[in-house]
Amino acid sequence: MERKKYDVALMIGHWGKPDHPADRGAIGEIVEAYGIVDYALALAKSLEKRGLATVLLSYGTYRERQEWANSHGIRIFFACHLNSAEKPGRYGLIRWDARGGERNKRWAERIAQVSEEALQYPWQVWRYEEGDRGFSNIRWTKMPAFLLEPAFVSGETLYLFYAHMNEWAERVAEVVSSLLNLQLREKEPKIEME
Repeated sequence: MERKKYDVALMIGHWGKPDHPADRGAIGEIVEAYGIVDYALALAKSLEKRGLATVLLSYGTYRERQEWANSHGIRIFFACHLNSAEKPGRYGLIRWDARGGERNKRWAERIAQVSEEALQYPWQVWRYEEGDRGFSNIRWTKMPAFLLEPAFVSGETLYLFYAHMNEWAERVAEVVSSLLNLQLREKEPKIEME
């Protein structure tokens, strides 16, 4: 039986960790783990609509999920979380894997730009590297990898996010589709004309 090929992996934070089965993340006006599922499903639906086979990784250690993604030819990886703070900020966040260099940074900036347009609040783009808190979310990936935290578990961004989540998912899926198509074109061998 041939193994199904996927394009995108969405790793669902705070679910299915055998070493911490009861972990549900931050608790605010919502429980982080349940909010993650809401937006991951919306994003997966929008990605699939564009022909990008998407898998939700919700069981195993973070390392096991990333190694599964590596062995299944995933082209882009998102670790999905919500932000937590005693005083919620008014921003979304995408962290890009520094091992991917400027390409990952440009991709993160593009995703942040359409996220700001859809959600009507600013996004921050942060470099993510070994030694940073939570780097285990993407440490073992071998493809472009990002941490998404589109809203806080409490406060204004949470309400705006839920009000515009489907539009956000559509816009992000459109960008991801465009970036992956560009990546394929860049890998195609150049044909020499005589």
